[in-house]
Amino acid sequence: MLGCINKSSSEFQRLKSASGLPEHIVEAYCREYSDRYGRFPYLDELPEADSFPFLKKEMNLSNSNVTSVSDFLRFSQATDIQQGIINLNNEFRDLEIDAMQIGDKVKLYV
Repeated sequence: MLGCINKSSSEFQRLKSASGLPEHIVEAYCREYSDRYGRFPYLDELPEADSFPFLKKEMNLSNSNVTSVSDFLRFSQATDIQQGIINLNNEFRDLEIDAMQIGDKVKLYV
């Protein structure tokens, strides 16, 4: 039984934006996962999802993948770099993210 997906929910909108996939594709997977597992899919469960452009934009990454410590901590919702790395890897499961603090900047390795 295919349930109704609230496409205006913040969870759906973030998944759609982060995945880089068309809305109808994300909606189809969300329906399937909601019916089977009672949850939306994770990014690594969406074929061809690429969350790096979303991450780059939202975290204000430069072309060399550098951002400020404050932008990194704000976006990762963490109080330190290590916890931020864990949080990012938990959310952006289609990527493998590491980071290193260099003064007041953070360099991401994706």
